[in-house]
Amino acid sequence: MEDILIESARYKLKDKSFDPELLSSYHLTIKVHPSYVSIAVFNLEDHLCLSLESYLYEKAENATSLIVRLHNIWNRHEYLNAAFWNKISLLIVNDHFTLVPAQLAQLAPEAYLKLNTPVNLSEQSVFQKEIDTLQLQCDFVVEKELVTWFEERYPNKTLEITHVNAAFLQGLVEISQEAAAEEIFILLNKELVSIANFKEGKLHYFNSFRHQMEDDIIYYLSLVADELQLSTQSAKIVLWGDVEENEETFSLLQRFFKNVGFGGRPTSLKFGYIFDEVPDHFEYDIFSVFLA
Repeated sequence: MEDILIESARYKLKDKSFDPELLSSYHLTIKVHPSYVSIAVFNLEDHLCLSLESYLYEKAENATSLIVRLHNIWNRHEYLNAAFWNKISLLIVNDHFTLVPAQLAQLAPEAYLKLNTPVNLSEQSVFQKEIDTLQLQCDFVVEKELVTWFEERYPNKTLEITHVNAAFLQGLVEISQEAAAEEIFILLNKELVSIANFKEGKLHYFNSFRHQMEDDIIYYLSLVADELQLSTQSAKIVLWGDVEENEETFSLLQRFFKNVGFGGRPTSLKFGYIFDEVPDHFEYDIFSVFLA
C-alpha cells in the first residue's frame, strides 16, 4: 500500500516515564473509527496513562479504505509496530451491536444481532464482550478484513476486541451506584451518540443513534428524556466524547436542557500533567477499556 493519504494529528502526548524498553509491561489500546483512530498506552503495574494520540483522516467507506488509512499511520509510527506488548485491545466504533441480559443469553450471538442489525457472516466476524458487573453481554460485528489486518500486525498476541458501547458501560460502572435517576449519560463519537441511564444502581436505559447534525442529537436526547419521563428542567446531562464547550453541540444542549456538564476520567487511572492538554471528557471509552 502506498502512503497516498494524509492524516492530521489531533494530539500526540507522551508521559516522560514512557520507556520503549518496557513494552512488555504496557497495555496498548487502539480505538478505530471510520474517520479517526485514537491510541493509548497504559502501564499495567501502576495504572498510569503513558501515551495518548489521535489522528483524523478522510472518512473510510469500507474496511479496505480504512486499512489504507491505518497503514499510513502504522508505517510511520515509532512504536505501534512493536511486537512485545503485554496486552493489546482493539476498540471498535460502529452501531452494529446489541445488548443481551446475561441470564437470557442462551443463543448464538448472531441470533440476537440479527434482530437489530444486518449481519453478513461471510464478511463480518461476530464477537461478544461480557460486562459482568451489569450482568450484560454485548454482541457486535467487525469486518473480517479489518480484524485480519490487526492480527497480522500483532501475530504474537491475541487481540482483545471490544465494542465502544461495552467500554462506555464498563466505565459507567464506576459511577453507577451513585448515579441519580435523573442523570442521562452521553458518549459522543463522530456520527454516533450513545445514551445511558441508571436507576438504583442498575442500567435502566441504553441505546445508540446515528447522527449527522447537532439537531439530531437534541432530537434523540429529547426522545430518551420523554421515555424516561424527565423534563428538560429536571434531566441532568453528563457528557463525554468529541465535543468542546465552545462548540455548537454544547450550546444547543444548554439551550434545551437546564443542567448540562462534562464527565471526568475514570478515577482508577492516573494521568500526568501533560495530558491536561486534552479535556477530561475526551477519550472516555478508550480509557474505560483499561477497566474491563
